Amino acid sequence: MDHSIAAALFEKGSFFVLLDLPVGFSFGIDFNSWLVGEKFKGLKLIPPGPHVLYIRPVASLESSMGDDTIFMYFNFKPKDIIVKKWDTSKRSIVDIEEEEAERYRINIRALDPFLGAYQLTPSIEAPEINTFHKWLGLSSHINDDLIKSLVTTIHSPTFEQNVSFTPIDFRNSYPAGSSPFEITKHNLDKSWLFKKIVSNVHSGKNTNLLGELEISFIHFLVCQQYNGFQQWKTLLTLICSCDTVLEQLFDSFYLEFI
Repeated sequence: MDHSIAAALFEKGSFFVLLDLPVGFSFGIDFNSWLVGEKFKGLKLIPPGPHVLYIRPVASLESSMGDDTIFMYFNFKPKDIIVKKWDTSKRSIVDIEEEEAERYRINIRALDPFLGAYQLTPSIEAPEINTFHKWLGLSSHINDDLIKSLVTTIHSPTFEQNVSFTPIDFRNSYPAGSSPFEITKHNLDKSWLFKKIVSNVHSGKNTNLLGELEISFIHFLVCQQYNGFQQWKTLLTLICSCDTVLEQLFDSFYLEFI
């Protein structure tokens, strides 16, 4: 990367400082991951916007699912500096005292040699693939409100996150009191259920449903969590089973979906 571009990104980009993560782990963000070295203390030049960070023991990298994966969703703002610490005894991430975290923020330049750089340009090994552009395409509908509504963060005593997707029950895809004819109609055309979910869960914002679709896919593909795959399939079934909504929202929703 050009030095002037890197310097500008250092001033505008975000940082994730992770102290005391030992050798023997893989650390990743979005579509890129690396084996942790002895001097590793985090990541720099993170573009503002939604990102997922994850940690896996090297021994579990070949396993089929991410049972040992620790994941973190953040919507980084420009110049954000998030500071966490690895607790070996708990095998988890923990918060540090705010006073200590602030010292690291003030002296962030001193950490520069120990911070890996977010991969904004194609690698030498795969010059035809720009993973940052791929990430932007996959996360374009994810926003701060959506992350806050789906991701629960726990700070007691370790730092943990749980993803709770919108429950969708196709057996209740019609309004109460529907006649047999109406039940059949709503089961074939799930537009009523679509609108109910968008109204009750996503504050009437249709594109937030696309954002949840993106998060569910990321949660499966990147974090290797099976519940992400289940929600992705369910949302695809819902979105592709709405004849009325397709006619009403083709330009504003379905073109974005496609």
